[in-house]
Amino acid sequence: MAVKGVCSAQKAPKFPAKIRGTYVGTQSEYAFRHQGTDFRFSEISMSISIEKYRVSLCFPQENHCPIENSAEIQWVKKKLNGKRVLAITVSEPGSLLKEEWLLEPQKKKILRKGILPQPDTMLTKLGKKQRKGSSFTKSTFDQN
Repeated sequence: MAVKGVCSAQKAPKFPAKIRGTYVGTQSEYAFRHQGTDFRFSEISMSISIEKYRVSLCFPQENHCPIENSAEIQWVKKKLNGKRVLAITVSEPGSLLKEEWLLEPQKKKILRKGILPQPDTMLTKLGKKQRKGSSFTKSTFDQN
């Protein structure tokens, strides 16, 4: 039996308290070729914040949050390779791109599925002490 939470512009789903928090990780460098031109991207830090009714995805080094107070959030509890995971899909208004995150509550980790050509990124939940001194929190952007 799958449990679902769906949000559109009307009402946001409520995320369980034990999964709320800030998850941090580093996206590996990657490269691709488009119309004969090579593009290279350095590794970059990222954070995903899950709050009671909203989520955000930020790149602290760039002071950029491509996902912020998303208009559409869907989540489903399911089993994947024998593990209990929460599959979260997030999209911004007017965008065809969807972010896919697989959260493992027991390990306190999120796998962010990269949007091609981006690589997948594993993020780990910050503890309470780590959050207070972290440069990965959303408040970093609010001060600028």
